[in-house]
Amino acid sequence: MEKGLSTKDAGRLLQEHGRNEIIAKKGISPISIFLSQFPSFLNGVLFLAAIFSFAIGDIPDSLFIFAILLLNGVVGFIQEYNAEKSIEKLKNYVKPVSRVLRDGKEQEVPTSDLVPGDIVILSEGDRIPADGILLQHEDLEVDESILTGESLPVAKEKDAEIFGGTLVIKGRGHLTIQKTGMKTRFGQIAETLSGLSADQTPLSKRLNTLGKIISLIAIASAFSIIPIGLAQEREFFPLVLLAVSVTVAAVPQSLPTVITIALALGATRMAKKNAIVRKMQAVETLGSIQVLLTDKTGTLTENSMRVKKYWIENKKLFTPLLRACVFGNTATLAQKASKDSYDVLGDKTDGALLLWAKSQMIDLDELKDGGKITDEFVFDPEQKTITTVWEEHDKKYVFVRGAPESIIEGSELTGKDRVKMTKLYEEYASEGLRVIGFGMKREEHKGNIKRDHLEKNLDFLGFVGIYDPPRDEAKQAVLKARNAGITTIMVTGDNEKTALSIAKDVGILEKDEDVITGEELEKLTDEEISKIIDRIRVFARSRPEDKLRLVTILKKKGYIVGVTGDGVNDSLAIKRSDVGVAMGQTGTDVAKEASDIILADDNFSTLVSAVEEGRIIYHNILKAITYLLSGNLSELTLIIFATNLGLPSPLIPTQILWINLVTDGLPALALASDNKDPDLIKDGPRDPKAPILSKERGLFIAVVGFSMAIILLLIFYLSMNLSGSETLARTIVFNALIFFHMILAFVVRGKSLLRFNPFLVWGVLGIIIIQVIITFTPFFQKIFHLGF
Repeated sequence: MEKGLSTKDAGRLLQEHGRNEIIAKKGISPISIFLSQFPSFLNGVLFLAAIFSFAIGDIPDSLFIFAILLLNGVVGFIQEYNAEKSIEKLKNYVKPVSRVLRDGKEQEVPTSDLVPGDIVILSEGDRIPADGILLQHEDLEVDESILTGESLPVAKEKDAEIFGGTLVIKGRGHLTIQKTGMKTRFGQIAETLSGLSADQTPLSKRLNTLGKIISLIAIASAFSIIPIGLAQEREFFPLVLLAVSVTVAAVPQSLPTVITIALALGATRMAKKNAIVRKMQAVETLGSIQVLLTDKTGTLTENSMRVKKYWIENKKLFTPLLRACVFGNTATLAQKASKDSYDVLGDKTDGALLLWAKSQMIDLDELKDGGKITDEFVFDPEQKTITTVWEEHDKKYVFVRGAPESIIEGSELTGKDRVKMTKLYEEYASEGLRVIGFGMKREEHKGNIKRDHLEKNLDFLGFVGIYDPPRDEAKQAVLKARNAGITTIMVTGDNEKTALSIAKDVGILEKDEDVITGEELEKLTDEEISKIIDRIRVFARSRPEDKLRLVTILKKKGYIVGVTGDGVNDSLAIKRSDVGVAMGQTGTDVAKEASDIILADDNFSTLVSAVEEGRIIYHNILKAITYLLSGNLSELTLIIFATNLGLPSPLIPTQILWINLVTDGLPALALASDNKDPDLIKDGPRDPKAPILSKERGLFIAVVGFSMAIILLLIFYLSMNLSGSETLARTIVFNALIFFHMILAFVVRGKSLLRFNPFLVWGVLGIIIIQVIITFTPFFQKIFHLGF
């Protein structure tokens, strides 16, 4: 393993790189190991019970127990297999792509299709897809901490070796691929760690704790039958077999698998709706979200940017303005089948500028003829500018584009002209346009020059207004979130006028005063922000650190926070939030790997639907838990009540094991994968600290479980006294208990009862048909000791 990389860190990096969730187990006590393997332990006990039955000459019961063990194994295997397949499907939804140069053309290809010799175009925020050599670069810095443990980024020079799995923190460049897949240094680490075990979700951990408590109670209760029975002068060996069978029936062995399948199926449904789950615990937390901090561009808007208007005072400056659009542009235009149509690869804002420049000048290469770029500064999130130094005929020119206020501030405009330009671009912004300003100057200084100097004393060229219309579904999604008890807050780097216009269009706010800029935010203390944040709906001209600060403040106030982001600097806020959401189309690899969920379509409506799906999944899991615990409690208490009252056992071991097999399988799975309850989104967010078994749910389980046991015990007692036959009484109770379970499966659906669940209906019908066959077929009557 690489120096500086601990096993724990390696597990973390593999998880963040889209591999299986891997951690190393340590510090596990013997009792924890025993309880974690409890289902296997129960099967072992059943195996010994079968051997014991065979030894005392009870061949039919022995064979039946062996058959139950085999069926348990088959059912368990099928359930685990389906769960693994569902989880495997989720991985296929996340297919990273790389921008490559092939046959002289730039194109996007799946990262898995890269081969040695490919030239990959690297941009800020990219995860480097494979090992290779750096061909060319512009201020490229790489974070190699994932391999070396060093926290500071490393500046790379031409011909430097670059390793897959590391991150581009700054700059851009071209990389020639040398090694891919498991041959890379990162792949070798992955191979070393492939045997480590998977981490559990918080829900699974809480369920394990609950399961251990139930298991211990079940064991103690079931085996209390033995001393009570011996005191009543019953035979020892049948009591042992009965206690073992009751223990198996009382413990919900299928619960962990049912939960896994429910989460996997729910996550698959979300993926089909463009919300791709990277970390399963996010599914649990989704239903608890109270505040959503969302970007504007591409999330609430269509991200189909086009220049709608532009302003230039002097037409002689038009060519320099076009050069300022093209120089330092990170996007590429890929021509479609139609000669006049193009796909934008890369940043959408840069793409809009290229499309506009091309509409004004067919051959953009003419702008670059006769000169070259000698220096380049990528987007600065503080000043919101991009700067390029161009040399032509031994003369240097500086081109700057970005936030109009930054360009105006760095220009040589007079005070009067600054007021005029500010008023003009604010008019553009109030129309919902993203305004990009442009400036240039002749640079006389030689050698390396600091960026601050380059961006001062500019000639103001003009600005363009880019229109990105709100998504049609955004307004409905914001309203749906509000009705679900979720507050939507827009956090954008755009001008406050632009943000205000879009926020009004999609229904985030209705009053102008609910907007704070990043500059205003910086002047406020955390305590001051905490007092006003509940009534602020838009934060404009914000910086990435502002988003992190807002998340921290909201979490301190006790809110469960979801955050969307796409840039490198957004990753901190994404990581800090309760549910981090990255953009699938415009998001950087850094943002995606910090996230819990990726929106494949970058759509806010998809995120709201994912929150709804999260609530549905958790609600279904609770229904499955309620059903299993209620039914199992009835079986346990039925036997214990009868034993304490000195009555014969209402059920014999083979009957108990069969009931456990058919009632804990299909109905529980059907409930865990129940269909959508449209009213659920209208409920408030779930309290994440609330126990799995609330007082109301615990009371329901107790009332139903004890009531079923008392009713069945009464049926058994009356049937036995009226008919004089224990066999007939057991036959009635055997069937009644299974029918009660089937009714219970529909009852726990609650308000969903009237909505058709084909899986549950056909599952219940199948169990009833099998039960009728068992009850009236002589062969099965002998196995299950039934009679009339």
